[in-house]
Amino acid sequence: MKTRTHSYALLTLMLVGLLSGCSFATFTPVQGASVDAATDADAIQILAEAPTDKPFLVLGMVSADSPALGTAVAKLRAQAAKVGAHAVIQARLTKVTSFATRTGVSGMAVRWSSP
Repeated sequence: MKTRTHSYALLTLMLVGLLSGCSFATFTPVQGASVDAATDADAIQILAEAPTDKPFLVLGMVSADSPALGTAVAKLRAQAAKVGAHAVIQARLTKVTSFATRTGVSGMAVRWSSP
């Protein structure tokens, strides 16, 4: 019985750590898109809408999640830069508060057709 209680306590602590302190970023490519050489993360533009005056190629969906907005945006930029994007368009912010507050940002990683 004591071992089971310790196991539950350990599992609970691991879950709390996972939900409250970890940050991550993902990329899901669109079919047929090619990943290009990495770009500068600090130069990645974050745009709420798709530009109408600049042609672009969609690379895929990028998203990042973290307890802090600044960290989530930095991870989003780093993930987009890793796949050769110049911008993240149609960017969306999601804030979830339950056991721990999480901030998610996501959008489409794009490369300008003529930089």
